[in-house]
Amino acid sequence: MEPTRREVLHRAGWVVAAAAFPSVTGAAATSPPETAAQAPTSSPDHAIGDVMARLSTYMSQARDRALTDHVLEQTRWHVLDTLAAMVSGSELAPGQAAIRFARVYGGKEVATVVGDTVVCGPIEAALANGVLAHADETDDSWPGGWHPGCNVVPAALAAGEQFGISGAHFLRAVALGYDVGARMLITLRPGLADSHKATHAIAGVFGAAAAAGCAASLNAQQMRWLLDYTAQQCSGIGYWYRDTDHIEKGFVFGGMPARSGVTSALLVHTGWSEHWSTPAYFENHSFLTAAAAEMLRDRGAVLVGIDSHNIDDTRSRNSRPVHSTLLREEILIVEHLRGLEQLPQSGFTFSAVPPKFKGVGTFPVRAYARITS
Repeated sequence: MEPTRREVLHRAGWVVAAAAFPSVTGAAATSPPETAAQAPTSSPDHAIGDVMARLSTYMSQARDRALTDHVLEQTRWHVLDTLAAMVSGSELAPGQAAIRFARVYGGKEVATVVGDTVVCGPIEAALANGVLAHADETDDSWPGGWHPGCNVVPAALAAGEQFGISGAHFLRAVALGYDVGARMLITLRPGLADSHKATHAIAGVFGAAAAAGCAASLNAQQMRWLLDYTAQQCSGIGYWYRDTDHIEKGFVFGGMPARSGVTSALLVHTGWSEHWSTPAYFENHSFLTAAAAEMLRDRGAVLVGIDSHNIDDTRSRNSRPVHSTLLREEILIVEHLRGLEQLPQSGFTFSAVPPKFKGVGTFPVRAYARITS
């Protein structure tokens, strides 16, 4: 007798999770040792454990690690199956609710909502597509207590569109998500037996974060931050079955973990965690030289921004040559910018909107950029 579709998917889910990287039987325990150049560093008070060092390095290398032919075929199968589930889910109440959410809270128009014409931000798209994928429960399922496709695939899709990755990179991100989510659930599930936690949400958020982090090409240190932010967002209680409309279940199984995983990846990718709110942000920061300020002045700059604490070298307390050169010519200065790596080399407009008051020399602004081409 031919196996049913769900039986086949049950088996295939384990194949992808267990065989995505066959040389590794335990991501945290047996990944290749790091070279001296790759070895993570930390302060003596917060040393990085061996398991975390190996896991984060393993995750950061997934983007460039080729999948075997068998795993590549299985990954494609799961992506196609999840996309089909999204399309069918778009006609049901949970899917319609997700699409309405994406339309109302769309954000930056970079990511696709499957089965609809709306284009929105990556976080909103991950949530909407996650709910769509689980709306009619034709998404894949792993007997260990997790529906991987409805959170991993939407996270990889959203982050992939955000960063413009290749198809091969996308499939490796999906495979890593299945891999890490399954292993995380295997590790944590014994402690969840008598708790109110939903295993689907816990495995889902780590799987989605791994996929999004791979799509964002995070390095080992960034992957550790990713896991930290993901642990903070790890939630979900096992009472979704009380919602007879199936909307909460779609959120817990698919939308919430996909959204949270992408959020973790985007927070880290922007550099937000690197030095902000730490003493290092104020010590030996980047700055412009006096010669650079003169060059900008001579070339007709009207505004100069920097993603640093100060545009001048603050180690010299009695001299501010950059401020003096630029402000003397009424060239505006914007400091503390974030996320500049997301902007193209050209084809955007920058705005720095001040509050409505006068008589001061320094004040906060609402800084943002709009892509024009």
